[in-house]
Amino acid sequence: MNRLRLVKQIRRLSSNPEFKFCVSSRPWNIFLNAFGTYQDKLVLEDFTRQDIREYVYSELGGHTLDKPELGLLCDEVVEKAQGVFLWVFLAVRSLIEGLEEDDNVRLLRRRVDELQAKLEDYFDLILSRVDKVYRHYTATALYIAHKGAKSLLCPHERWDFPSDHCRSFLNLWLLQNGGEERDFALKREVSQVSVLECQAMVLQTNRFISACCKDLLSVPKPLPAPKTDEQTYLTQYKVDFLHRIVFEYLDSQRVAKRLRRSIVQHASQRRWEPMLAIARLSLVPVQSDGRCRFLDETLAGIEAFASRTTLEAAAFKQLDIIAARYIDFCFCHRHESRRLLEMLISRRHYRFAAAVMQRNHHVALDDFALLRQPFLTSAMGIDRACRKLPLEAVDQGFIEAYLSSGVNVNSIDETTDLSPWEWLLRDWQADTNVSNSETVWQIARLFIKSGANLSGAARGIERHSSIIQTLSARLPAHCRHELHTLVATRAQPHVLHSAVNGPVLSGCS
Repeated sequence: MNRLRLVKQIRRLSSNPEFKFCVSSRPWNIFLNAFGTYQDKLVLEDFTRQDIREYVYSELGGHTLDKPELGLLCDEVVEKAQGVFLWVFLAVRSLIEGLEEDDNVRLLRRRVDELQAKLEDYFDLILSRVDKVYRHYTATALYIAHKGAKSLLCPHERWDFPSDHCRSFLNLWLLQNGGEERDFALKREVSQVSVLECQAMVLQTNRFISACCKDLLSVPKPLPAPKTDEQTYLTQYKVDFLHRIVFEYLDSQRVAKRLRRSIVQHASQRRWEPMLAIARLSLVPVQSDGRCRFLDETLAGIEAFASRTTLEAAAFKQLDIIAARYIDFCFCHRHESRRLLEMLISRRHYRFAAAVMQRNHHVALDDFALLRQPFLTSAMGIDRACRKLPLEAVDQGFIEAYLSSGVNVNSIDETTDLSPWEWLLRDWQADTNVSNSETVWQIARLFIKSGANLSGAARGIERHSSIIQTLSARLPAHCRHELHTLVATRAQPHVLHSAVNGPVLSGCS
């Protein structure tokens, strides 16, 4: 955040006599220069000293009977704390560990001296003591945690994925379980984990954090299995810092640069976030109300990522597979299918939507408007009476899944005043790319098999050509026999007569 802008904003607010507020900050020069002379300034450590003293003596006072010199050391801890409870907590914990090891007062004082009054020095000390074998894991875990916290603590920063996802313990669990490999997400299988397995995953992550990051990160201790569910574990358990000061420590350029040198190489690339999302998605298929939201947020994040850069096609292909299988795991109620279908169509995730309709055909029959745009018309690449997708990009799998439900392909869209079938004919006639004809014919064939109107003139087409003429004019020669067969199968005598005797189909057997 721009601190000078913040100072100006506070001064502007304070000029209003009707407005009272309290602000706090670290004693940085910019704030001291701006507000250091204010008479109402409070120094927090002046008010917390007694509370800190009571805490230190409540934890260590009993040991002063055996070691009278420890009382002087307790007073030193209170003085060095400078009002920072976190430092007191760490110092007292270190002293208790020393007392358990029967350290003498000289060794106990060394423990306090090593901490020093500056927490940054202590954090440096923690990182320096991490075993070298964990170095890549430590840097990557702190990088992931810092990025997730930044999306929460600094909302002006824009990230592709919701902060809840960035802070999920699953990110570190995945790091430990194959995440150091570049394509780890593409190798994961969809699994439906039980409550006990979720609990074990949280505990495993805590042990992993303890080894790699010592006291800097933590995950809440899991509740007993009967008192929670899979969804709570997989979406609610977040990685937290020991204190906000740890985030500020990691946010410094010095530390960020140091960590970046040791991070798992691909974790610093923009591809890392969607890969994490894909891997998480493979673990989340549980019978719970939050599953559509999780899929929605995951797809939204990947969509935001894909709009600015290129992710390998293999990753999207794997996402297709995972999402389709995720849907297989999670289907139950009709209203959820409708909501999921709406969500997928709105983002043009048609392969996922096809999986929805293959399982629940009734959702396609509803064809409720999405932004006043029926699903089928939207899937044809038409949005608000204009074409958004080229014809060759229309997903045939979705069209086939949708039409198999028995939807009326001849119904008029109130937004476009054309039926989806008429839109297809109109755009096909206007398409100048002849090589697309066979691809578009595959779609037109699906419409015909689903009862598309073949008689009369096609609305919206110049010169009022008949539908049969329009089709034949665009078809490759080897496809015309198939059109003849489909027309005959439809058993519409007037259409069949036109198809057999009309000049446009001459040469067909």
